[in-house]
Amino acid sequence: MSSKVFYRNLHGSYESVVSADGMYLRTAAGQRILDAVGGAGTVVLGHAVREITDAIARHGSEISFSYGATFTNPWQEELAEALVAMNPRIASRVYFVSGGSEGVETAVKMAESNPNARLVTLPGSGHSIATDVPDLVTAALADFLT
Repeated sequence: MSSKVFYRNLHGSYESVVSADGMYLRTAAGQRILDAVGGAGTVVLGHAVREITDAIARHGSEISFSYGATFTNPWQEELAEALVAMNPRIASRVYFVSGGSEGVETAVKMAESNPNARLVTLPGSGHSIATDVPDLVTAALADFLT
């Protein structure tokens, strides 16, 4: 059966990963593979870590989502406090996003809306899977330097 998924490599074949434990993935064929390409948090923390899955289940039974443009929640407030406490000279507040693309886009919008802001980046260094975002960052930097 051919897949209906539009993969990044149109000519590649992909193993089906059906489970994971610690730093290892397990394929449908039973092969155990070291996960050296997973998300940064997953690679560092591992898969199926009991303390993490328990916390997710506990908090998920209380609330699974609250829209950040309208509401806050105790976990967001607690994390913001901890992040600012790490180095209050760098930031007095934090803005949460869901990933690199949204983070880069938000940083550019914030910099563009503040005449005193400086956006510092290197060409091609945008952390984004969106193909136009690195160009947008480079263009924004060029605007600031002219």
